[in-house]
Amino acid sequence: MKYFIYIVILALLPAIAVSQEKVSWTSDLTITEHSFKGAIPNLVDDLVQQYYFACTYDFSFHMMSMQFAFTKNFNQYVNAYYIPTHSWIESGELTSQLILMANLDFDLAELYARKFRKKLYEAKNVGSNIDFFCSLHNENNKEYTTEHAEIHSELRTVDNAEEYLHQKILEINSKIEDLSEFCKTCKPKKKKKRKN
Repeated sequence: MKYFIYIVILALLPAIAVSQEKVSWTSDLTITEHSFKGAIPNLVDDLVQQYYFACTYDFSFHMMSMQFAFTKNFNQYVNAYYIPTHSWIESGELTSQLILMANLDFDLAELYARKFRKKLYEAKNVGSNIDFFCSLHNENNKEYTTEHAEIHSELRTVDNAEEYLHQKILEINSKIEDLSEFCKTCKPKKKKKRKN
């Protein structure tokens, strides 16, 4: 009986792992129609082509108090990612535009992940409390959702949506490059102390 339970658990592990797969943002990753692996939900037939791209950024760390006290760089603990199995897209004439929107959304998540990494780096000191990041996280999330809403609102008023999306993606990627020290695997340069 014990071996049967182990076999069942081992058989289910790949299914569990696939359903929770997270794909982290990288500069060379482009979202395509194949990036959407989730099932399309039952939607009202309203003649509007729809999609859902499950992307975000998060912050999570686990360390001992002494390690926390002397850690300044939290870049590796902030991750922008999407979940393919939770993302879906309806096929239709707007597919290329929706894929551009998903690419923009993913790049925007990485931009705000980098902004958050920078805020953490600048705010963290040896004497910081364990919850030093809470107000920074709230502030960054507010800025992120505001910019996301503004972009999607502007998108409704432009004449050429694809041109607008291409331009916004270029702008966002330029801002990402400006924060190159705050990529997930980067170590920010220490500021030199000025002598009086």
